[in-house]
Amino acid sequence: SSSPIGLLVVATALVAAAIVYPLDSKVVVGDFEPEEYAGKDAGRAAEDHYFISNGVRCHAWLYLPEEKGTAKTKKSEDQDGKPPPPVVVMAHGFGAQKDFGLERYASVFVDRGLAVFMFDYRTFGASEGTPRNNVAPNMHVEDWNAAIDHVASGGLNGKVDPKRIGLWGTSFAGGHVLTVGSMRRNDTRIAGIVSQVPHLSGKRASLNGVKQRGVLGTLRLAAAALTDAARSLVGLSPVSVQIIGTRKDGGVRNGAGQILLEAPEAPAWGLAEPHAGARRAEGALLQPDRHHPERPIRGTSDDLGGEKDDLCPPDLVQRAASYLPQSRLVMRDATHFEIYEPANSKPLAGEMASFFEECFYI
Repeated sequence: SSSPIGLLVVATALVAAAIVYPLDSKVVVGDFEPEEYAGKDAGRAAEDHYFISNGVRCHAWLYLPEEKGTAKTKKSEDQDGKPPPPVVVMAHGFGAQKDFGLERYASVFVDRGLAVFMFDYRTFGASEGTPRNNVAPNMHVEDWNAAIDHVASGGLNGKVDPKRIGLWGTSFAGGHVLTVGSMRRNDTRIAGIVSQVPHLSGKRASLNGVKQRGVLGTLRLAAAALTDAARSLVGLSPVSVQIIGTRKDGGVRNGAGQILLEAPEAPAWGLAEPHAGARRAEGALLQPDRHHPERPIRGTSDDLGGEKDDLCPPDLVQRAASYLPQSRLVMRDATHFEIYEPANSKPLAGEMASFFEECFYI
């Protein structure tokens, strides 16, 4: 019979092999470089910009409205006697980057005379930083504040009005903009906030995620997280997991998420499938919630929820709106991901543009 020491050696070897070469085909081994989409046209003319967040360069696109009847963009008041346009600062949600469909909303805002400053968080998209695709809400909030500071301090060279700023966030970022609005409640430059299907409770989101994935999917995600942690301890490169997929795929988010990936008008993806660091993906949801509904925020908020949303439950959105006397609650008969379908996103973008126009007194 085999000795205990021999069995221990074999078991250790198997564990080591699993750490170096994960058995799950959906686990991606190794880090990767920032996406090379700086300078590309995202559906309309966009300027490339960079700003610094905690010592790391973040990439952004600046969209400027065109003058009626011309192809010239508004730049400064001394050129045509008109003030530069107000600006909406935008970023995406959990594990996503700015080319994952945000242009659908930005194009409507720009057509209505608003500028848009759309950025990638550190470690995502064309922004720098490692490990790549690090889902870290505290870092994201720092990036939001850095982006706002960059715009408000004149970093866009007079092309936008730094005293008229709107914030727009969806899903994970929907919670971020409410947090930032609370942190900056004395900042008079922030005129309005749009929070679409906001993430407001990590505990609720994680419990719903377990129900969606099932036992097997949850175990697969846990195994990937442990593998990532073990590789980090021994100095190996990180591993990442697919964020959106079916139960079979073992993604962090399952089922209805395929709607976003398979939508007829889906944009070009920075990655073939969105991925996030394995040990950080679900752990980010379990961090203490940054936004507390009872805390006041700066300006007026437009809070949008999906009545069928099982990731960011509508009752939490309604509760958050009830604590904000200047908020407007909008509910849609849709799931979390159906909100992004063109049938919903196009009319909603128009309503959001009208909301910002009211906030900017246009």
